[in-house]
Amino acid sequence: MKRDRVILLLFFAALLVGCGDSHDARVTAELDCADSLLRTSDTAAHSAALRQMLALDTARALQADEALRARHALLLVQARYKCYVTEPADSALIDSALSYYTDHHGSSADHERYTRALIYSGAVAEELGHPQQAMQHYLEAESTADPNDHHNMGHSKFLIANIYQRNYTSVPIVINKYKEALSHYLLTDETKFQVVCYREIGALYRAFNTDSALIYLDKSISLASKLEDTNYVFSSQMMLARLLYEQGSYQNSKNLAVNIINNAKSDFRETQQFYIAADSYIKLGMLDSAQFIINNTPTPERAEDSMRMSRTLSELHKSRNNYKAYSNELLVGNQIADSILIHASEVNLPEEERAFKSSKQHNELVSSHIRRVFILAFLILALIIIIIVYRKKHKHAKCKMSLMAEQLQQAINQLNVTTQLQQTNDMSKEESMSKLIASTESQIHITQSILEKLASQRRGKDSELIAHLAGIVSINSNDNSFWKSLKIYLDVKYNNIITYLQDTYPAINTSCIRFICLCFAGFSNTAIAYCANVTSTHTITNKKRTIPVEFMGLDMNLNEVKKRYLNGAL
Repeated sequence: MKRDRVILLLFFAALLVGCGDSHDARVTAELDCADSLLRTSDTAAHSAALRQMLALDTARALQADEALRARHALLLVQARYKCYVTEPADSALIDSALSYYTDHHGSSADHERYTRALIYSGAVAEELGHPQQAMQHYLEAESTADPNDHHNMGHSKFLIANIYQRNYTSVPIVINKYKEALSHYLLTDETKFQVVCYREIGALYRAFNTDSALIYLDKSISLASKLEDTNYVFSSQMMLARLLYEQGSYQNSKNLAVNIINNAKSDFRETQQFYIAADSYIKLGMLDSAQFIINNTPTPERAEDSMRMSRTLSELHKSRNNYKAYSNELLVGNQIADSILIHASEVNLPEEERAFKSSKQHNELVSSHIRRVFILAFLILALIIIIIVYRKKHKHAKCKMSLMAEQLQQAINQLNVTTQLQQTNDMSKEESMSKLIASTESQIHITQSILEKLASQRRGKDSELIAHLAGIVSINSNDNSFWKSLKIYLDVKYNNIITYLQDTYPAINTSCIRFICLCFAGFSNTAIAYCANVTSTHTITNKKRTIPVEFMGLDMNLNEVKKRYLNGAL
């Protein structure tokens, strides 16, 4: 019964965990959907994304997951911005998103969101009336964005151009920034932003290059017509109407402006088309029509609109020869213009951009120097460690080789002592022979093992002791003690085999006899190669074959010679 209760509790716990995971997955899926909608240039999709974000029940998921909380904040601010909805809470929301992505933008997806967080942090700062702060965010987004992220690169450059234009920055600077944005938008599906860039570039060219202005405005109107978006068509036509007015084509500029006033939706009825229509009517001498347009102009909301209203009224008063009213309106318009220019000079955004880029380059240069110093320090430290390890290893190897050399010397000495005992009369022949064989075989085994180790570490020959021992065991050595002892041992063990070969085949020289002793004593090819001072064991294998052929006239190898001798067949 108790076991059933435990199983039941575990089942409900798993069910709750599964529900939690399902809830988080659902929130993530809905955020993905909203993100996709906001990436389009469709205003209806933006509205749908905002509705989805507001309806999303994220309390549980956002409380548990910081990443989801940051993404939700970013998308909600983005949706409100694209739908022209301003909320005081946007500042705190976007700050929380930016703070998270500043610390977590290792992956490509989070890096893209980091760039977006910078862009919309700038947008919120601009809405709150902080152009310098907005510019800093836009510039950081521009420098941070992946060069292939054409959406965010285009948006950051576009928003910089907008803020420049609103603060009366030099026209060529603004044009270049819009062109940079346009170059990125042309690689995306952001058609509406392409329309706006063409329109703004054309409007800016009006002041000094009417041909370029016409080209860009025509492109803007053509592209907007394909989109079948009347607001974008009318906004581009409004810029064209201003260009026609400045060229003196008042009838055409009036017709365009009046068409926009009569056909544009109420939410698009800006003051600019009214001023263009009124100014055109004044130039055409239709003062009552101009007055009618002015009377129906929406109340100016910006300082720039108030300035335009004053200048239009001053032109109307001048045309009616009311010079006092003309002078008063002209004075008001100039005062507004002066205040705008003073504010623009206080902001000085191009200087901020230059300072930002200079600071960025300086920081990158300092970072580069720091990286180089760090890499150099790391390499020096690594070199020191390698030297220390090498010296320790070399010292250890040297000690090891010295120990091996001492063992080899002891083995040789023991072999000599055993041989001397065999030659004395202190013990019987059988006893001395047994003693010699047992002791010598043990020492030969040790000697062979040491020789193989010496052969694998030939640099050990640098040691004086090892060099001395190498001379003793060398086939060409002048020290006969080792070889004399080894010859006696083999004669005792194998029925005078070495003496027989020397007597029967006098052509065999000393070095060959020593080579044969090593082979018959069971030394490996590696050990024999060390004694013969050769590097290849193949040489030893060949020599085992050539010695019987050259010096004994026998077509066999040394192992067969030994076998035949012991069988009495040689």
